Amino acid sequence: MMYASTSYFRLKDEELGFDYELCKRFCEEKGLNLNITTASSIAELTRLLECDSIDLLAYRLPMTSENKTQFPTAGKDYITKQVLVQRRGRKMIHSVTDLISRKVVVMANSKYEQRLRNLNEELGGGIDIIVAPDTLSEDDLIQQVSNGEIEFTIAEDDLARMSTTYYRNLDCAMAISFPQRAAWRVGSNTTDLKDTLDFWMKDQVEIEYYQHLEDKYFTLAKYFDSKNVKIPRGALSPYDNIFREVGEKYGIPWQFLAAVAHEESRFDNSVTSWMGAQGVMQIMPSTARHYNVEPDLLTHPEENIRLGARILKAYNRFFRQVEDSTERVNYVLAAYNAGPAHILDAMALAKKHGADPQKWSDTRHFLLQKDKKEYYRDPVVKAGYFKADRTIRYVDDVQRTYDKYKIKK
Repeated sequence: MMYASTSYFRLKDEELGFDYELCKRFCEEKGLNLNITTASSIAELTRLLECDSIDLLAYRLPMTSENKTQFPTAGKDYITKQVLVQRRGRKMIHSVTDLISRKVVVMANSKYEQRLRNLNEELGGGIDIIVAPDTLSEDDLIQQVSNGEIEFTIAEDDLARMSTTYYRNLDCAMAISFPQRAAWRVGSNTTDLKDTLDFWMKDQVEIEYYQHLEDKYFTLAKYFDSKNVKIPRGALSPYDNIFREVGEKYGIPWQFLAAVAHEESRFDNSVTSWMGAQGVMQIMPSTARHYNVEPDLLTHPEENIRLGARILKAYNRFFRQVEDSTERVNYVLAAYNAGPAHILDAMALAKKHGADPQKWSDTRHFLLQKDKKEYYRDPVVKAGYFKADRTIRYVDDVQRTYDKYKIKK
């Protein structure tokens, strides 16, 4: 596999991704052991197939004249295309000719730059093509469009569709390339595996599980829409009494628990995230089982808040090597949002590069680098690729809310 937000990644110590979950289900149903090798590029993926180091390439590799006969396809063919990513609103464009005299930012030496230059020639010139710095990824450019820092970029339609589930102000409806087929691949000597996958995937497409994965990754919003939970007059939340009781038991300021809950769920106990996290404190069923709590209890606000406090307390112990308790809170919050593995990776990177792993500003910097190959492929990194901007924003937002809540006794 290859790390990508549409294919394979880790979050809250869970392995996730559309291709990963589909591959995992195949192995479970066929009684196979799933052993994952990650590659850092398409060239490395194809080398692994060429030397028979892997049986299956569970990544949607575009079909080109060079590889379509060399590596047999397996499972389902996907149709991909490059699309324009722009902000919704009155200034949206709807035709490629409208790109003339507009700035479009793309990654250097990428298929997006190549396609845009070809399109520019087809139109007789006029598109202002801006090549992004090497330090920026596709995800970074899409985020910059959402933030209004740039007007347009180009991405594959699956990544663009997923991005609209994170950023509600994005549009990716306009295609700028011809459709291209892409598929999983198998080695040339694995005919049985190809046949089995072909038949199995045909069945999967026709059942609810496949549609569930499509919805989970490419349709369901990853941002939280508040249902305007009614908060009693003079209170921070509907659960102030529970926060006070639980906070006192676990030695955590009750306003801090409330700030975490506000950011997690806006105090809506009925909400379930796209990952399956539940309740006021948004706790995964697998996490509940780890703490010997029945997942069914997550729907009870008191049990949910109590378990959330236990997790925060455990992370505070886990990061006790961060001696400054004020600094440590940032590590605890980041781990609650993303899982501790990515935070440990960032600390290891900070140490390796001569920064201070006990300072959040230094660790934060390297956490933000974990979507870049030269960092997530570093030997000190154990949890691989991670897009950290939402975690950084989460830490800042909880701290800001806590500062506001602390005046409430």
